[in-house]
Formats: sequence, C-alpha cells, structure tokens
Amino acid sequence: MLIGSLTGLFGIENVDNSVLADVNARDENGSPTFVSHETMRIRANELVTHIRDQGSFAGSCLDRLSPNERVVVVDQIGTYAMDLVARLMDVKAERDDNNEPLDRDTLPVLPAQLVSLRTSAFIQNVLDSFRAHAAQFWTAERLDEVKNGHRELRNMYESDDVVRKAID
Repeated sequence: MLIGSLTGLFGIENVDNSVLADVNARDENGSPTFVSHETMRIRANELVTHIRDQGSFAGSCLDRLSPNERVVVVDQIGTYAMDLVARLMDVKAERDDNNEPLDRDTLPVLPAQLVSLRTSAFIQNVLDSFRAHAAQFWTAERLDEVKNGHRELRNMYESDDVVRKAID
C-alpha cells in the first residue's frame, strides 16, 4: 500500500527500455521533461506541482532558485522518491515454510524483549548479526553507543519502577 501511495503521489511511471529514450526530452524552456531512475520516471512538472502542494513557503523557495538550480532540486526529489519506491519493493515479509508469518527465531524488537536479553546476548544475537550492514551507515562509535544504550535500558528497567511498568 505504501508503494502504491508513493507511486500515485509522485506520478511514478514504470517504463521499459524502448520508452527510456523519452527521458531526455526537454520542454519549451529547455528543462528536462522527466526525471528517471532505473526503470521509472516522473514528469518534472508533477514534481514541481508536488513541491507547490507543500505550501507557499516551499513554492517561494522554488521560485527563488535559478533555472539550473531548480532542475537539480527537482531531479534530486524525483530520484529520491523513485529510489525509495525501488528499495521498498525489495522489502519482503519474513515467512515460514507454510508461507505463514515467521514468529519464531525472529530478532527481539520490542523493548520488553530487548530488556530480557543480557548485554552479551544482545551483542551476539542482534548487534553482531547486523554489524556488517550497519557498518555501511554507522561508525564504530555509533555501534558502541547502541551497545551502551542497550545496557542503559536494562539498568533503567531494573532500577526504575516507572520505566519497568511502561515497558511491561
């Protein structure tokens, strides 16, 4: 549903290779007619309309840009929207062999589940499982902050009745 909403909101079109030649088309002002990404495209005027739909402040900011800056901003917004849709299409629900939702062997994600893990188990079963992926986006210091945050959460849970009641 989210992909459908974003596709409709931005007017994202799926195109095949034969139509990709149109992505270099220009309007009467010489601005690109489309913003394209992989096999998707958005009409640039749809993106401008979307920006103006955000309110007068967004529209006035757009108006203050030079034509070249406006092309870059519209391109960046369109590319972001299409990249978001492309990445969301890669999200898959975890299912078991019977195509039922996987409810065993899943990682703890709720605070009540996280506070039940000792820090060593959190590091081994959660943090280390995703360390390579997380390292692409976070520094080693940030990963240490996550580990320390888990330890602090456990300490608060054990020592603070209000925190314990809220988590439980």
